[in-house]
Amino acid sequence: LPPLGLLSIGTVLKEAGHKVQILDGSILQFDEIITEVEHFLPDVVGISAMTLMWPKMKFLSRKLKERWPQINIIVGGVHPTMIKEKGLFETPYVDATAWGEGEFSMLEYVENLNNLDSMGSIDGIAFRRKNGDVVVGKDRNPIEDINILPIPDRRFVRLTRYIPAIEQFKKLPVANILTTRGCPFKCIF
Repeated sequence: LPPLGLLSIGTVLKEAGHKVQILDGSILQFDEIITEVEHFLPDVVGISAMTLMWPKMKFLSRKLKERWPQINIIVGGVHPTMIKEKGLFETPYVDATAWGEGEFSMLEYVENLNNLDSMGSIDGIAFRRKNGDVVVGKDRNPIEDINILPIPDRRFVRLTRYIPAIEQFKKLPVANILTTRGCPFKCIF
């Protein structure tokens, strides 16, 4: 299914005036990602990583940094949410990790990219300064009203590349939506 988290973050960045491209690693091959990065030449590459994908994220971040050392790489998603700043110590190629809801953390990070060496922390983000010092922000408060978020712009991805599971197959293209965040039960997380 389309990566709603990335689409939501990308839409927030786009609406703030930033140029955004989303590459879905579950759809694209590694060489396609490299080619797209080469054409776009971003200042920041954000990578979403689940624990299972952490080794691939390390490989991709290394390849990106070797080819474009000036690109700033930030990693978010489930795995960084579990390990927070420890992700920075697992790979020297990652400049920052983000945890929790990423829309406003990423926006604040991108808008302060040129000031990271002189500024304090950013909630929901741990980043490495040029001198190697690691700055760890506190947890960002959850978004109280998700209605303040824009509807994720699905034009960032080609919906025709997504195919639902066989038991969900009705008609293409397929799309997914979230109507709430977090656990709908009495979870403690």
